Amino acid sequence: MIAVVAATALAADDGDLDRLRAAATACDRTAVSRAWADEQRRHGDFVIASLHDQASIVTDRAALTERRRLARTAGGIAGLAAQTADAADLDDRQRALDDQRRLDTMRQEAVTYFRQLYITQCNGRDR
Repeated sequence: MIAVVAATALAADDGDLDRLRAAATACDRTAVSRAWADEQRRHGDFVIASLHDQASIVTDRAALTERRRLARTAGGIAGLAAQTADAADLDDRQRALDDQRRLDTMRQEAVTYFRQLYITQCNGRDR
C-alpha cells in the first residue's frame, strides 16, 4: 500500500511549486486558481491513500502482536525470526509513510504561502 501513497505524493512534482510561485509573483489569477484546485485534488488523494495505508499498518501490527502473544504463551520461539522480520517491515512502512506525510505537510505550507503571497500582493489588481 505504501507504493500507492508514494506514487500519489510524487505525482505532483516540485515544478508545480515553481510554476505556482511564478504565477503568484506575476499576479496570474487563472494560473494560481488552477494550481490551487489541482493541489486540493492531489492532497485529497494523498489523505485518502495515507489513511488506508495507516489502517493497514495498524491491522498488521495488531496481528503481529497477537502472534507474539501466542508464541509467548505457548512457551516456544517458533517463528520468532519471521516475527522479527515482520516487525522490521512494519517499522519501515511506518517510517516511509511518516516521511511522505512530512513532505505533504511541507508542500501544503508552500502552497499556502504562495497563495497568501498572491492574495496579499495582487489584491485589487485586474489580471
